[in-house]
Amino acid sequence: TQFEAQNLSARTLDGNLNFYGAYWENSYFLTGETRTYNIVRGLTDYVKPIHPLGKGGYGAVSLVSRLDYLDLQDGNLGKINAPISNWRNRGGIEYGYSIGINWHPVERVIIRTSYANTKFKATRGQILQSSNLIDSPLGNGESKIFNIRTQIGF
Repeated sequence: TQFEAQNLSARTLDGNLNFYGAYWENSYFLTGETRTYNIVRGLTDYVKPIHPLGKGGYGAVSLVSRLDYLDLQDGNLGKINAPISNWRNRGGIEYGYSIGINWHPVERVIIRTSYANTKFKATRGQILQSSNLIDSPLGNGESKIFNIRTQIGF
């Protein structure tokens, strides 16, 4: 399990802005392996399959999941009255999740498959509609992605 949260504060012409983001990621090895953490290097080490492919086994298999959140709304960002015109269509909130399976046939090789669903809200700021300020519907959306990738460590 890994969790990280970030808070960014920035001084701007429009005052101080604060942004927040976080993610929580989990993995579980179905084949009994573990990922060790190298304190000296500050990194996780490569997964060493107990029964590597080509040596009587099929490698290591893990289930993975992740939750994401990013809030870029603060101050006048995304507001129709923002003093800097480029800021009127900025900001928004993102939240999503992903699930997947990782296969480590041998040490330093990973084949990753995952499905991710991400939703976006208010990423195009506000618009004036019938004398009311509303979040622009152009800034709301959703992405659904299926991904397969190979990773080789050197």
